[in-house]
Amino acid sequence: MRLFLYLPLEHSENKRDQDHSVARHKALFDEIPEESKSKFQRSLEYSEIHRNIIIKFGRYPHRNNILGRKNTPEEDIYLSSDYPDFGQ
Repeated sequence: MRLFLYLPLEHSENKRDQDHSVARHKALFDEIPEESKSKFQRSLEYSEIHRNIIIKFGRYPHRNNILGRKNTPEEDIYLSSDYPDFGQ
């Protein structure tokens, strides 16, 4: 249930929210029993991937079109690559 509560932080375009998301995911990962860690590893990795995108661009480039935002040249390169789009 905690993972569900962390989703708004993970999907925010605010770096402070992203840092909090990764911290919460790491804390949860550290608390769970060793035999369950493999089930939560991907969630922790996704939180870090999301944060890295926000650190690099300050926003999610894959949202630009739907939000009417113009891509930067760097975002165009990113979007033409094999980037993580999280199913969007």
